[in-house]
Amino acid sequence: MAVCMAVAFITTFIGSGLNLAVPAMEEEFHTGSAGAGWVVSIYMLTCASLAVPFGKIADAIGKRNILILGISLFALSSLAAVFSVGLWMVLCLRFVQAVGASMIFSTNVALILTTVDDRHRGKILGYVTGATYGGLALGPVLCGILNGHWGWRSIFLVAFCVSLGALLLAWGITKKGKEAKPKIVLNKSILKAMTLYASSLFVTLYGLSILSVKPYGWVMLLIGLAGCFIFLRGEGKSPVLCSANGTVRSPRKYRYANLATFINAAAVFSVIYFLSIYLQSARGFSSQTTGWILMASPVVQTLVSLWSGKRADSHSPQNLSAAGLLLCTFSLGSFLFLKEGTSLIWIVGALALLGAGTGLFASPNGKIIMGEVSQEGHGIASAVLATMRSVGHTISMAVASIGTILYMGQGSLKEASGQEIINAGRISFLLFTILCILGIFLALRKKV
Repeated sequence: MAVCMAVAFITTFIGSGLNLAVPAMEEEFHTGSAGAGWVVSIYMLTCASLAVPFGKIADAIGKRNILILGISLFALSSLAAVFSVGLWMVLCLRFVQAVGASMIFSTNVALILTTVDDRHRGKILGYVTGATYGGLALGPVLCGILNGHWGWRSIFLVAFCVSLGALLLAWGITKKGKEAKPKIVLNKSILKAMTLYASSLFVTLYGLSILSVKPYGWVMLLIGLAGCFIFLRGEGKSPVLCSANGTVRSPRKYRYANLATFINAAAVFSVIYFLSIYLQSARGFSSQTTGWILMASPVVQTLVSLWSGKRADSHSPQNLSAAGLLLCTFSLGSFLFLKEGTSLIWIVGALALLGAGTGLFASPNGKIIMGEVSQEGHGIASAVLATMRSVGHTISMAVASIGTILYMGQGSLKEASGQEIINAGRISFLLFTILCILGIFLALRKKV
C-alpha cells in the first residue's frame, strides 16, 4: 500500500506541477515556448501510448518485476534531470521518466489488488485514488514554491527522493503475495500489435495536441487514426493486446465502465485550464492566488475518493459512479453561467462540486473495471483504465484549444478580454456537460 500510494502521488505530482517550471527552463536554455512545451507533452503522450503494452508485458512476466523496473527508471531519470545541461537532455530524460511512469500505471493498482479480496477492493482503490488526487492538488502549489525558491531542478530532486523511498520499500517486499503465475507468452503477433498500437496512438494524440496551432496537425491526426483503425480491425478479429487474456466476465459492463472513465476525464480535465486563464486575465488574480483557488477541486476529490472507495464495498458501485457523473454535470452546467463579476464563493463551490463528483465516480468505477477481470488480467485492465484517462485528458485539451482559437485567435491570452475568455470556455462547458449526461446513462447501463 505504501509503495502504490507513493508512486501514485509522485507521478501526478510532477505531471501537474512541472507546468509551472516550463517558463524557467525556457529562459535558462534560451529556447522557444514550443520547444519548452514538449517537456510536458512528451511525458503525456508517452504515458498514454505505452501503458497498455506494458500492461500486457506485466501480465506475461510478472507485475512486481515491471513495477520495480518502472520505479527505478522514474527515480534515475529524475535524478539525472537535476544535472541537465540543455533542453534536449531534459526531453530525453522526460521520455525515460514517462516510460517508467507507464510501467507504474499498468501495475501499481493491479499488483495491490492481488493481496485483497473483493470485499475490500473499493477501499484499496479509494486510498490509491486519493493519493493520485493528492499529488494533483499539491503539485501546482508545491512545485511553484520549489521553483520560486530553489529553481526547477529541485522539483526533479523531490521526485527522485520520493520514488527512491518507494523503490526501497518495493525491494523490501520479498513475497509476491497472491500474484498469479503468468500465463501469457509474448509472441511476434503481440509484439507487432504493441508497435502498431503505441505508434498509432502516439501520432493520433500528437495530432490532437497541435491541431489548433500547427497546419500539419490534421495530417498527423489522420495518419494516427488510420493506424488505430488497422489495429482495431486486427483486435476485433483476433485480440492479442487489449484483451485481458480472455478473462473478462462481462465484456459489455467492462467496456461501459472504461468508456465512462474516458468521458469523465474528457469532461473535467480542461476546466482548470479555462478557470486559470479566467481568474488571472479576467479577474486579475495572481498566479499564486489562482493556484489556491483551483485547489478546491482536487482537495475535495482526494477526500471524497477515500470515502467512496469504502462505500463501494458495501453499496452499488454503479449507482455511486452514476451519482458522481451527475454531480459533475451540475458543476459543468453551472459554469455555463460564468460572468466577469461572478462571486468567488460561487466559483469555489462549483469547483468543490466538480471535485466531489469526480471523487465519487473514480474509485467505484475502478472497482467495477477490476472486478470484471480475473487476477491474471489485472495488468492489462489497469493499463487500459490509465489509457482511457490519458486519451480523455488529451481530447479535453484539444477541444479547449480549438475553442480558444475560435474566440481569441492566435493572440496572447493576457491580451484577451474577459468576455472572450468566457465565450471560449462556454463552448467547452456545454460540450462537456452533454458528454457527462451521456456518461450517466453509460454508468447506469453497467448493470446490464
